[in-house]
Amino acid sequence: MQLLMSILVISPVETTIQLIKNIKYLEPKTKILIHVNLDEDYQKFINKVLKEVPDSESWLFFNPKQIPTKWGYITQALLSNMKYAYENLVFDYYLVLPFNCLMIKPGITSFIEKNPKDIYCQFLRKTNRNPWLIVRFYNKITLGKSKTRYTPGRWFRKSIYAKHILRPYLVNGYMYESYHEGLCFKKEVLKYFTSICEKRVFKSLSKPTYFNFKIKINKFLKNHIIYPHIAEEVVFATVVKKITHTGEFTNSLNQLCFFNLKMKGNPTYFQIIERMKNHPGTFFYKWVSTNPEDENRLEILKKIKEEYSIS
Repeated sequence: MQLLMSILVISPVETTIQLIKNIKYLEPKTKILIHVNLDEDYQKFINKVLKEVPDSESWLFFNPKQIPTKWGYITQALLSNMKYAYENLVFDYYLVLPFNCLMIKPGITSFIEKNPKDIYCQFLRKTNRNPWLIVRFYNKITLGKSKTRYTPGRWFRKSIYAKHILRPYLVNGYMYESYHEGLCFKKEVLKYFTSICEKRVFKSLSKPTYFNFKIKINKFLKNHIIYPHIAEEVVFATVVKKITHTGEFTNSLNQLCFFNLKMKGNPTYFQIIERMKNHPGTFFYKWVSTNPEDENRLEILKKIKEEYSIS
């Protein structure tokens, strides 16, 4: 079974190199696909990575299309990687990883082989967030800030286009939501996401002129407000719910990447192990410092190598 891991680059190139090496130490047979942030010099970035990770042509790949990997653009970047992988690479399963994670233990490939499902996601929660834009705009005017960013659902960003794009996938009129970190799909599932990339509205939201427009609006309003955004948590979960609801694909509610919004910060290696001990099917941990020189990050990498006798 061939696993392909997808990573969006937001942090420095040195952090990406550390993550690539971290994954290959623990899962040497896996393949990795990198999406390079639009702010990066594409060729310079690749050259730096390949210098530190030589002889990787057979398992390390770079998406030639660059999209900003910032809040408000993540969906486009994630789907761009899926489309590129589906059309160009050979693999059986596709795993979505956040940039600020580390692989803590080996065994994810054998776990999937022993627990075969078409899709792995943490949860599927019903949502219908049409009022989000109005509430956020009201809070901005009356309170001077958007308090919706600090509610329990702060990470679910409403898109005025999401329901239009996802209309064929609604279940009883509802969209669904889940974390995108740790999502894992059998290759056949990606065809649904590549089809979204072909929609006219989505294409218009994936052009450089649109990105530049959003950046200007955001600077003017000093907040993420009123401009279109397609929430990645809603896009993937809604499609997953639809295709599993019809019985076409099977789903496992499993957290392959440990992600808890209440547990941010920079935990030590032993704190991470303690948090993950009740999740045997979890292999990655999110909320690790992305500073490649951070002492705690380097200590975690060192402890992982010691734990699994990696030279």
